[in-house]
Amino acid sequence: MRMGNVTPFIGTVMAGVALSEHSRAPGHHAVFRRRAWVSDGIHLGIFAVLLGAFVTAVLLVS
Repeated sequence: MRMGNVTPFIGTVMAGVALSEHSRAPGHHAVFRRRAWVSDGIHLGIFAVLLGAFVTAVLLVS
């Protein structure tokens, strides 16, 4: 499994747990929802850094 596939999976699981906790424990729902957003933000940050490195490398070679 590549690193790019791990962080969206974590965010998806956290979102699913948040949805299941919504009716039982609203406080936990907010915590899991926040963790899902943080996981998605980390994933997008990693993707942006790798994309920037790739574009920079292509521009330096050409």
